[in-house]
Amino acid sequence: MPGTGASLPARGSAIVRVTVVDENGFTHHYAPIETRRDTISAALALLFGLSRVAGE
Repeated sequence: MPGTGASLPARGSAIVRVTVVDENGFTHHYAPIETRRDTISAALALLFGLSRVAGE
């Protein structure tokens, strides 16, 4: 994350920032988390009802 002073993620991982807008229009920001890229792909597949995420 350039410019924030944070270190780069480990090999095979990514730093993810999650922002959610609820049904009332409120925006919720979550702290950046470091996780494995395959975990991100699986989470996106669950959210979007996909069996595979493009680029896998």
